[in-house]
Amino acid sequence: MSCLPVRPAAHRIALIVATGAVATSLLSACGAGQIAQTARQVAPIEGSQINRGGIAIRNAEVATPPGGTYAVGGDAPLYVAIATDDQTSDTLTGVTSNAAPSVNVVSLGTASVAATPSASASAAPSTSAPMDVRLAPASLTEFKDGSAYLQLRGLTRTLTPGTTVRVTFSFARAGDVTLDVPVATPGTPGPRPTPSPAEVQ
Repeated sequence: MSCLPVRPAAHRIALIVATGAVATSLLSACGAGQIAQTARQVAPIEGSQINRGGIAIRNAEVATPPGGTYAVGGDAPLYVAIATDDQTSDTLTGVTSNAAPSVNVVSLGTASVAATPSASASAAPSTSAPMDVRLAPASLTEFKDGSAYLQLRGLTRTLTPGTTVRVTFSFARAGDVTLDVPVATPGTPGPRPTPSPAEVQ
């Protein structure tokens, strides 16, 4: 009776272990790919945001169209919150968009912001009047439903929920800040909590 050599058995065990390690590595690579793909998925539109120095623009969105669509030539409300830190003061001097020839402030009743001179509850805002919205240090200015709000006037294209428009906010000190703003979709999650001035960085 002869004994089998030990080395080949050890070799087979080593081969099995190595094969298992390769398989585990491949599975890990596949899993990593899936995670990366998931990470690229985006949440439902809930308003755009951007920081510029001590200014934070939050929850910028065009209001959901009441009838499902904003038609060419019509107007569309634009909501946004602008916060400043305790070291920053500025003035919003204008807002422009690639979807309308003019953007104006509409003031309803008593508003907490400085609006265009002709913007009031009883008169339509002038397309040529400049904006002069003062932003004090550690302040929060909101253009929203039920208060003073921005309005895209004389739309040059149809706007539907889920599409975006490019909007540029012009500040006296911070300069121009441009971002793509979504047209709100019915049932979209509510806007992110508006930051307090202390949270602006």
